[in-house]
Amino acid sequence: MSPSSRILKALYDSTDGPNRFRRWDFSSELSYCDFYGVTCDNLDQITRIDLYNNGLQRTLPSEIGILLSLSYLHLASNSITGTIQSEIGMLSLLTRLELFANSITGTIPSEIGMLSSLGYLRLNNSSITGTILSEIGMLSSLTFLDLRSNSITGMIPSEIGMLSSLTWLTLDNNSINGTIPSELCALNNTYIVYDEDEISCTCIDSIYRQGTTCN
Repeated sequence: MSPSSRILKALYDSTDGPNRFRRWDFSSELSYCDFYGVTCDNLDQITRIDLYNNGLQRTLPSEIGILLSLSYLHLASNSITGTIQSEIGMLSLLTRLELFANSITGTIPSEIGMLSSLGYLRLNNSSITGTILSEIGMLSSLTFLDLRSNSITGMIPSEIGMLSSLTWLTLDNNSINGTIPSELCALNNTYIVYDEDEISCTCIDSIYRQGTTCN
């Protein structure tokens, strides 16, 4: 079995593969590049995994971080539990990460700040706890960040204001409080969705309102 096949087998076993809606058959002569939801480049390196709404259960394996050519990981709308593995930070080419609508718990790993190519991050509608990490401010390519409907607490870090490419930020249905930092208000092209009864800022007077400079 090739190294890539072994990583996919770890993912398959860890997420209750035999009970998926669309299964992978490792006993056949079918190339792993032809598995449902898997895309490879011309060197047979795995670049995309899309298993949206495919009946995945249990936890993600740490081996996912070995797929160094992976640019797209979409595992949303499943029943994945456990935490986001810190090894996710090894995926330096990742541009899109969608894990929303699962039952993921624990905090967002600080290693996520190492994903400098990441443009789209959706972790909404799960059971994530802890605070919004300042390391998210290191995601220089990020344009879309959705953290709504979790159990996130604390305040919005000022480092979010470093995301100069950010166009959409959703934080509602959490336990986030305090004031929107002036650094974030200064991102004039960013739409922010937040809980008005918990978070305040003079630069934004309603949800879905385009941000302007804080007074």
